[in-house]
Amino acid sequence: MIKKLKVAVFPYESEFIPVLKNRHMLLDIEITYLISPHGFGLTNKDGYIHEDNKSGFVIQDGLSKEVIENIDAVWLTEAICKMNEKDFTYILEEICHCNKKIISTLNNYKDIIEKVCKKNNVELISAENYSEKYNLLNSKIITKKLELKKVNTPVITVLGISKFNQKFDLQLYLRNNFIKNGYKVSQIGTKSFCEALGFHSLPNYLIEDNFTPTDIILNFNNFVKEIEKKENPDVIIIGIPDGIFPLNTKHHFNFGIHAFEICNAVESDFTILSLFDGSYNDKFYKELETMCRYKFNTDIDAFFVSNYGIVSNSLDEINLSYTYAKNTFNESKKYKVFNSNALNDKNIFNYVIQKLSLYSSFKAI
Repeated sequence: MIKKLKVAVFPYESEFIPVLKNRHMLLDIEITYLISPHGFGLTNKDGYIHEDNKSGFVIQDGLSKEVIENIDAVWLTEAICKMNEKDFTYILEEICHCNKKIISTLNNYKDIIEKVCKKNNVELISAENYSEKYNLLNSKIITKKLELKKVNTPVITVLGISKFNQKFDLQLYLRNNFIKNGYKVSQIGTKSFCEALGFHSLPNYLIEDNFTPTDIILNFNNFVKEIEKKENPDVIIIGIPDGIFPLNTKHHFNFGIHAFEICNAVESDFTILSLFDGSYNDKFYKELETMCRYKFNTDIDAFFVSNYGIVSNSLDEINLSYTYAKNTFNESKKYKVFNSNALNDKNIFNYVIQKLSLYSSFKAI
């Protein structure tokens, strides 16, 4: 049995809720405390923040003596991007002085984290450590002169109209339900720490500027094919980062380039598109369906309306702010539309099974 590290998650915010809800998936991490800087406005709130359900965790604003005495490591999250370099470096020094391990799979502040950990002789656990420890494929390097290969396993892709509309919730929901129902799942997720959950993060070359779209498409296709050959799954789930089009010039989400690359690298058998909270009609769904078909070479099988929306006056800020709503109910006679409460039942999973069962290569268990 794997001995789990007791960790404090820092900085904790809403985007980490899917991991907290699915913490049973973590391979060798036991979440013990949630820490959020006082300025985040989350101190003393429940870990699920907006939701009626309780997580059993109360968000704290610092590493108290009790926290330090009861943890093995501090897990640094992507929310450090909201902190400036000076503040983050100071806090990291304070954490290292507590002589606790650091878990970080981040690209932001990576050099600072490595430097401070080395200076203080603190063990740093990275994504590469997880890949090596659990024998996950680590196809992060571009290879030239590849050919596009056919992936025979059914592929599910999770798209989002933008960031922060519960794409990762959907990815973990699907993983959880397929595994519970006896299927073998291979997965590539949109977070940098997916190895800690037992599956693959997206290759680094997707976010680097050194490679052509053709190189990325061919390498990602071969990456998925290698996963298929090595893991022999019943289904492959792929999360697609960023959004499918820009919100404005400041928040362009890479203009949907990652969606273009991944959707052209691997043919999807089921695609679900996540939207912000709001009221939508069939005309809107039709426009998105048409755009995805001709821009990304994929058909949308279902839409998902999340709990989150954008605060309009943050559109001109460096970081977007988001609102939480208890879901505006949407339905359609023409399109399959799920609302966020469907994450609490099996309706999305059952619909995916129904659609995939139409393919002779997929068997319903």
